[in-house]
Amino acid sequence: MSEHNGACPLIDITRPNEARIHDYLLGGNVNYGADRAAAEELKVTIPHLAESVRDARDFHRRVVRYVARKTGIRQFIAVSGGLPTQDNVHAVAQAITPDARAVYVDRDPMTVTLARALLARTPGVTAVLGGSQDLCEVLHGQQLQALVDLDRPVAILLMRLFTGEATHVGIGHLGDVIAPGSYLAATYPTVSCPNACSDGLRLVEPGFVDVRDWRPDSDRRHPTAPTLFYGGVAHKPLLWAVAA
Repeated sequence: MSEHNGACPLIDITRPNEARIHDYLLGGNVNYGADRAAAEELKVTIPHLAESVRDARDFHRRVVRYVARKTGIRQFIAVSGGLPTQDNVHAVAQAITPDARAVYVDRDPMTVTLARALLARTPGVTAVLGGSQDLCEVLHGQQLQALVDLDRPVAILLMRLFTGEATHVGIGHLGDVIAPGSYLAATYPTVSCPNACSDGLRLVEPGFVDVRDWRPDSDRRHPTAPTLFYGGVAHKPLLWAVAA
């Protein structure tokens, strides 16, 4: 019989959970024995996994900082990014703009339940159920639109984890849904660049690269170990900029 966390009966701590494994690899403490054991097995199977997961998180942190400082965008949507812990989207954005709002989207009901519990006392932030494959539908849902106004610029981060969600499926129509001035960031486990620019989006320099090479905080060279993640940022130009 499965044991459950007494504070939240929907959260099964006896089986590993992808988001909690991700939290453990980031050095967090929102995880349990089953998650830690599974993570250690993955680290044996996938060399440099923990380092690569941290590199991907650092990439998204830099993206949020770049967008918040450069454009003043106050609306952020993080898709498939795991739990809202470890210097995640809302914490980075609100450190720059205190009234920034964020919505976390995840396809796993258990992850959404735990995320909502973690965010219960954080104003302007919530978690909703959904994934990249039905992202356009999620964007038009009442829960998300209670915090996010899609008629204004928004930053969407497709924060792929390490187990196989085909995030490229949901990109196709995002260029039509988001307002001019919006940004879209994506992380992938291959160097193949998602076909976002065909939807009226323009890649921000340096393009789609090893996540460690996207506008790094310093000039230091990254380790020689191969990366597991590539990432990039695209921008939907303002209408006056397109006309020019």
